[in-house]
Amino acid sequence: PTGAVTAPAIVYIATERALFRVTFPAGTGSWAEVRLPEPLTASCLALVLEEGAERGREVRVGLGEVQAIGPFDGGDLAAVVRALEGPETEARAAEETLRRGGSESAAAVLAAYDELSSGGRRRGVEAATAAASCEVTAPLLERAAFDPEVAVRRAAEARVHRCGSQLLPALRRRVDGGSSAERGRAARLLGLVGGEEALQVLAAQAGLGSREERATVRAALGQAARGATGDALARAVAQAEGPREVEVLRALAAALPRWPGARDRLARHLGPGAPFETRYLLLPAVATLAAGGDAAAARLLVEHMLRDATG
Repeated sequence: PTGAVTAPAIVYIATERALFRVTFPAGTGSWAEVRLPEPLTASCLALVLEEGAERGREVRVGLGEVQAIGPFDGGDLAAVVRALEGPETEARAAEETLRRGGSESAAAVLAAYDELSSGGRRRGVEAATAAASCEVTAPLLERAAFDPEVAVRRAAEARVHRCGSQLLPALRRRVDGGSSAERGRAARLLGLVGGEEALQVLAAQAGLGSREERATVRAALGQAARGATGDALARAVAQAEGPREVEVLRALAAALPRWPGARDRLARHLGPGAPFETRYLLLPAVATLAAGGDAAAARLLVEHMLRDATG
């Protein structure tokens, strides 16, 4: 379209529940601030431009930019974080402000972390880590990932995929020297993070600790191995020896078809004198290889099945 563009003289602001008519006086200028009688909270907002400040057949009415300003915009982020504990409407406005605050929001939530209730911590973690850089977010995510409240831990877990590499050093420390609960939680998070470094850390822990801890590490190992290369799997297995190697092979069963040396490594533990427990733990991995078309693995599986059947 051709012709001049003019600012509107009248604008209607419509939400699902309210309609406001705004009239701009002549000579308003290129910017105008509109203060509504009350803050708006809406999932949908529409602007309707009525008549323009200038009239004419070739004149078009338009706006160059619209900015929504919340009650906390431009304020002290420490006060915004405290508002997370307020009424629902106030807390939601604080969340939106923190989402736009980037790294400064993450630092503000971390500074006030111990003063917040579980609900405030959850809201703060969800909002402050939405867009901040992972380098700044990692300390806050670590605090939240080991929070005593499940809802807060889940909020951190939802962000682990995005910032996993920055969390790896902290998770390694926890899995190496934390309490039993911390080690289990760190192992599960390492499983979510995935990648070779997480795989190596978990493999080094395989077979250690209580029965529950061993089961947690096995499950995390299997999850961390998704997409791992054959070389990465071989290096993970090399982290353990003897019975602990059995634990690693058992945990990686679903991924072993990607490692050409997997069958030979399994066969080392399944010789003629292999105890029943070892056969019981590793034959499912052999079956996985056989199902993937490994004929030698299929023969090894049949051999052991016949041996057990004949005593």
